[in-house]
Amino acid sequence: PDADRLLRENKLVYVAGGKRASKSEWAAKRLLQAALAHPKGVLWAFQDNVRTSISTQQKLIWKFLPPELKRLNGKEDRRKTFKISYTPANGFANSILVLPNRTEIHFLTYNQDVKEFQGWEIGANVGDGRKEMEEGNEPVPNIGAWADENLTLPWLETLDFRSTTRDAKIIWTFSTTEGIT
Repeated sequence: PDADRLLRENKLVYVAGGKRASKSEWAAKRLLQAALAHPKGVLWAFQDNVRTSISTQQKLIWKFLPPELKRLNGKEDRRKTFKISYTPANGFANSILVLPNRTEIHFLTYNQDVKEFQGWEIGANVGDGRKEMEEGNEPVPNIGAWADENLTLPWLETLDFRSTTRDAKIIWTFSTTEGIT
């Protein structure tokens, strides 16, 4: 509840804790709630490398994907409004999940060049219509990015800039077992 309140009240929420403390579970669930609640959004999910992205972030997003959307896995969309293609071994095809509401979740890594993402806006253009959270009556926050673990300063600055025009939130989950990097 505290993390949810902080997410509603702040642009950046830093969630620190030990290994297996459910930080990533919470973040994945909130990212997917935002993706489902806000159509035509662009969300970024960051991890240290592709293999860890597949085995942690993408696996958790798949876990929380509603059953009716899981049934679309691998199905061809003739209208080209969604792309759901997931396997446990390879994660989401081309590191992207496109929901039927046209919201995109891009799975990225910190070793990608921030200059490759010039012109992007993350989050959704949220209008007057607000969706409700599953657990309560609070609006679903407009989340633009979830950074897991070793978020670098160039990417933090980019997330801050890319989320501003859409007033989107940023979640950073990190295990401080070796201090902050």
